[in-house]
Order: sequence, then C-alpha cells, then structure tokens
Amino acid sequence: MARRRLIPEFIELFSGLSAVIQSSNDNFLVQTLNQQLQNFFDGFINYLQGKDGDRSKVLLFQVANLETTLSILFHLRKVDSLRYLEAEHKLLVFKKSFLESYAIAPSKNSPRVTSVEFFRPPRKGTALLNPTKKRILGFISETGETLNSDLFDYFKDISRRTLKRHLSDLIGTGYLHREAQGKKVYYKTPIIGND
Repeated sequence: MARRRLIPEFIELFSGLSAVIQSSNDNFLVQTLNQQLQNFFDGFINYLQGKDGDRSKVLLFQVANLETTLSILFHLRKVDSLRYLEAEHKLLVFKKSFLESYAIAPSKNSPRVTSVEFFRPPRKGTALLNPTKKRILGFISETGETLNSDLFDYFKDISRRTLKRHLSDLIGTGYLHREAQGKKVYYKTPIIGND
C-alpha cells in the first residue's frame, strides 16, 4: 500500500519537529506547533487507516500549517537555525513523498490536489523591483488574496502578457505565492517575518 511507504518519512519529520519544539524559546508558538503536531499525528494515523474516507486533503492542509508555524518560529528567531533547517528539510521530504504517493495511487473519490508552487524566501527589500512590480505587489498585499482575473481588471494599463511575466518574476524571486484551484489562480504574499 502506497500510504505505508510514508511511515519512515513521517517518523523523521516527527522527530525533527520535536527537536524544534525542544530548542524553541517562545511558549505560545511552541504550544501552537505542539497542537499542530498532535493534529498532524492524528491525521496521519487516520490517513493510514483510511478512516473518514480519503484524508489526503486534510493531511496536506496540516502539513501547510506546520510549514507556516515553522517559518514563523525561524523568522522571529525563536528557534535554532540548524534544527529549523533539518526540520524544514524533513517536512519537504515528507511532502514530496506524500504528493508522489498520492499521484501514484489516488482512490476513486480522492480530492484533486491543487498545484501549489514551492516557495523560496524573498530577497531583502524591494530595491530589485521596478515600479510596475512594486504596484502589483502593493495591490496584492492590500487585498490579501487576489484572483488573476482581478489583477487583469485592475491593471488595465498593463498588457496581459506583461502582467503575467511580472507575476512570474515575482513568484520566482519569492515575493509572491501562487495557488491554482481548477481554473482559478490566486496570488498572495508569503507570511514571513522581515529579516
């Protein structure tokens, strides 16, 4: 069974996140990470047992929550850098294995996994951006989560081709995060602290 192949990566990830919890010096974020880790553990066990139908989407959501909390801990400098990097690596290995196993053997009632682009930390400052990219980034930052159709409507002074190229550049440099759900494409700024 494809699900059982995830157990070694799960154990590695669980031990890595436990090490992060032990090395952190922020009680609130540690409690948050601890609760998310418990939810992740319960979700993974349910996923392995096949309880409550196909739990793939829930498990993927729990992994995303762990990623976010881990990033916040690191960017607020509340955790040892080495332990963070080890845990982040283990999280990405688990996520990759999970997505591969999901793509290989989905059940007939499996939810469609949205295409989520992996994200690189943004470069410091916006000095590398031209004024148009700064306008685009400012608009998306103000609205929170923006559909591509809303961007095309708002920036009528920029051709669609140019706007798509600017969005691609902003994603490539880590200033934006792109998530596609069916035909809809959402853009948002990553949630991280400033260095």
